[in-house]
Amino acid sequence: MHTKQHVIHWNISIVTTILLSVVTVASLNLWFDPYFVFHTTDRYPTVTANERFNKVEHILHNPSKYDAFLIGSSRMGVYDPDWLKTSRPGRHFYNLSVFSGDSLDMLKMLKTLKSSGVRIKEVILGIDIFPFIEKKRVRDVSMRHHPLVSMVSPFHYFLRYLFTFSPLHIMKVIEDTKDNRIFEYDFEEKGNWHAVKFERLIHENHKGFMASQFLKKEHSKEPLHWEKRRFDELASLYQWLIQEEIKTTAFIHPVSSYQMANAEDGTKDFFISKIRSIIPTAYEFLDDNSMTDDLNEYYDPKHYRPSIAERIINILYPTPKD
Repeated sequence: MHTKQHVIHWNISIVTTILLSVVTVASLNLWFDPYFVFHTTDRYPTVTANERFNKVEHILHNPSKYDAFLIGSSRMGVYDPDWLKTSRPGRHFYNLSVFSGDSLDMLKMLKTLKSSGVRIKEVILGIDIFPFIEKKRVRDVSMRHHPLVSMVSPFHYFLRYLFTFSPLHIMKVIEDTKDNRIFEYDFEEKGNWHAVKFERLIHENHKGFMASQFLKKEHSKEPLHWEKRRFDELASLYQWLIQEEIKTTAFIHPVSSYQMANAEDGTKDFFISKIRSIIPTAYEFLDDNSMTDDLNEYYDPKHYRPSIAERIINILYPTPKD
């Protein structure tokens, strides 16, 4: 039978354990800063860094540095703003694209920047098929919007990050050493990212890399489930850009033939038609075999390499001839 003293001792032990656990979680998050939101470390941002927060934060601290943006999903991440220096003189581009980004993300971020005094004169919008067919979009804790975008208090925003239990993200930070980089982010200048690990593996064993990324699979045609609200969100984004008199160049991303092999016949034509009913001037590369069939130009079934991205920029903005 427990005495009153034993009960008190037991309760104190439980409370102490809880407090130590909470302090440990907070300390680890501050020390490793896996989402790169506290900036308490001199480590470079790793693959777990929160793009949505860091890109908006950087622009808000430099409101007059940029007047044009590359927007969209992670497919846009490899687009280097430097490619536009010759064809778009006078413009200062920043790559505002984010992983799993969609039209609603872009609209919220652009509205926040504009209302904060950033002059937005031009955007290049890459349209990705995947948000339009994914019923439930999984959002990792690293994908929380900047507090100004999500309209939450900074106190509650950072408090959530402080006490988020993040063992897997911290492990990635530890693994991502200088000699074993996974990604390189350029939040402070251009906004684009470099798939350092993929490029290293391609250089070391291209054939082996391709075999690991593009496994053999059965190709049976399947109908896609289209999410109507995604088209409505794209329409809202485009209408806002028109309303704000922001020059917009839109295009549909190419998708590897490997990824599209299981899509039923007519999928590409349907998607292109729907997008052009919203943005009549949108370029399309989804049906461009020169960009979809050579899997050597892809990191994985969804993400193409910078070589294709630069080709697309050169088509959208041909370099002026002397």
